[in-house]
Amino acid sequence: MGKQSKRRSRPRHRGTQARANADLDTHIASLGLKTVGEYQRWCRNHGFTGALTKDWRERRQERDAASRDTVAGNTQALLKEHVEAMGLGDTQTYQQWCRDHDMSDALHKGRRQRQKEIELSRELASRQALRRVRRLTRRPHETIEALFANQIDTTDLKPAWLGHVAQLLEQGTDDGTRDAFRRLLLHAERMRADLFSLDPALARFGEAADNRWMAGLLRIARLHEHWQRPLEDWRPQGHSARRHFPALLRHLLAQYAVPDFVDTLFLQPDHETPANAVAWFLHMATGGNLRVAPDLPIDLTKRMAHETLQAPSHFTFVEALRYGQVIGQGSGAPLVEAIIATRLGRSFEHEEFWSSVIHWLTKHPMIDLDLVDPIVEYIQLQKYTPQQTGDPQEPNFSMKSRSVNKLLDLVEAWQTRLSRESRIPATRWQRSQIGELQEKTTDKKGFELTWSVRELTTTSELVAEGRALSHCVRSYATGCRSGRHAVFSVQLAVDDERPMRLMTIAVSPKTRVISQMRGRFNAQPTGKQPGGARKRSLKADYRLDLRASRAVVHRWMEAEGVRRGANT
Repeated sequence: MGKQSKRRSRPRHRGTQARANADLDTHIASLGLKTVGEYQRWCRNHGFTGALTKDWRERRQERDAASRDTVAGNTQALLKEHVEAMGLGDTQTYQQWCRDHDMSDALHKGRRQRQKEIELSRELASRQALRRVRRLTRRPHETIEALFANQIDTTDLKPAWLGHVAQLLEQGTDDGTRDAFRRLLLHAERMRADLFSLDPALARFGEAADNRWMAGLLRIARLHEHWQRPLEDWRPQGHSARRHFPALLRHLLAQYAVPDFVDTLFLQPDHETPANAVAWFLHMATGGNLRVAPDLPIDLTKRMAHETLQAPSHFTFVEALRYGQVIGQGSGAPLVEAIIATRLGRSFEHEEFWSSVIHWLTKHPMIDLDLVDPIVEYIQLQKYTPQQTGDPQEPNFSMKSRSVNKLLDLVEAWQTRLSRESRIPATRWQRSQIGELQEKTTDKKGFELTWSVRELTTTSELVAEGRALSHCVRSYATGCRSGRHAVFSVQLAVDDERPMRLMTIAVSPKTRVISQMRGRFNAQPTGKQPGGARKRSLKADYRLDLRASRAVVHRWMEAEGVRRGANT
């Protein structure tokens, strides 16, 4: 009997011990601890005995202490978050701020009290910012001086035009340019010249950073060594920046009259400015003949040089030279617009050959102007674009004795090859930054009309667009891949029917200027077909839809900041 009772007592002893260990583990976990060692250290830090066997009263006291620690930690975190929200560094600064504004400096406060403190701190910060802006605006002369002396924090500078000046100064100007720029700004402010607006100076360059009057002043400052007259002698006439800037430019840099288009030289983006354009301007401004300007890429006749000086004021220097080159050979402004819409309106690369192309175009006035860009792109491909072998297809391509019909046959065959979907690689390009549009209306008969302006981003989409509207938009694929063009399709869906293509729009993503707007058979948005082209009948319903789409396109242009070009 003794052995049997001894064997029975062991299991009961092991069960009691296991339950005790489980209770201890549960208690340790309730305190947010993991091991027995952590528990014993916690007990010693909080004034409790490190023994593992305790009754329920002692363990409740320990849990209460842990709860107080948790509450204190949360309170400290909330206090830190509140101090940071008010823009203060530490609790001492916070308490001093409370005392300065007749508030309790206690650290433990309710949610409503802390919200009141945050609202008050924001109101005070707003008042301080307003006083700072008024101070800077009230004495702009002193503010400009302080800005150039690096005495103003430019991280969040107001008014906004001062921030723009600070950005211009970060372009790494030399001391002479910096001083000339400072003098220009001070004199313009003293004379109350309207040159501090941040609106685009010229509409054609859109929101480009260089298209601001102050950026133009900086470019004038870079030429301070060529100033012809004292700055202080200039007085503005009128109340428009479009009068003030050209007048100041000519006062400082021009001894003789210069054409209006030179203004664009000081306002267009740097990457679109020819390297020698400033030298050409200075040559004319000091009385030099444009024909003998340094490194001029075009051989101008007397008539060409004369016509160049008559170019429209919104033209760039490159476009003005093309204008004189074309008009001087007896052609008209429509051909000029067609040529400057091609790569020839931006560059003088391989000019010796391209001058022969322009001469050829002026001698064949019956060529449809819509074919000028495809002709130029075809010649560029044949003569200068490397193929898989590494060489162009026809490096010796020449315009000498070139037949009009034969060249047009080659261009048409090239476009036909491009239009064959089975032979077109499935290429895709990134979308531009110009958004799309979709809107729904209901006509008088109750039909639901869905208008859309969507971007075409693959060669197959360009092919489908060209086939539907019978034009050569596929030739824009190269420009779309390089980011030079973005092509949009204007479409109309009636109820749930398949959308009908109405018009194609080609836009320059950089300037957001439309270069082409064409409907079926190259018809204009009004329904009028180009002169000189073979007339093809347009159905009456299509004409009505095409004309109605102009309002949709106008709303899209306003929403995306897109403008029509000179030849649209």
